[in-house]
Amino acid sequence: MNKSISIARGFVLLNAIIWLAFSIIVATGMHPALPDSVFYKWFLAISAFVSAAFLLLLYFLLKNQSKIAFFLTITFLILIALLTMMDDLGWIDFLVLVVTLIPVVILIKEREWFLKTSRTSQR
Repeated sequence: MNKSISIARGFVLLNAIIWLAFSIIVATGMHPALPDSVFYKWFLAISAFVSAAFLLLLYFLLKNQSKIAFFLTITFLILIALLTMMDDLGWIDFLVLVVTLIPVVILIKEREWFLKTSRTSQR
């Protein structure tokens, strides 16, 4: 695994940490801008927690040169980026957007490492 892949995995892990922190902030009621709906608060907290868990899984799967992990990671991070842009884009949202898109760019740049066939990678 080259350095670029390690950096991309590090950003995926950072994304997982961000979403875990966000789920805790929402679940504990510390987020100042959420509506008073208990259902909305818990839906958001659980969704963020599940996202963090999935990103953590992808972090480990990317180490194994998995094509499925490659495509799932890019798809999931782009989905997160699109959802982030649908919110009121403040400076924190912009920072999260950048942290989300950096691994997408790196993974696309290094796609050959993931998309090699088994015969090619054994040489």
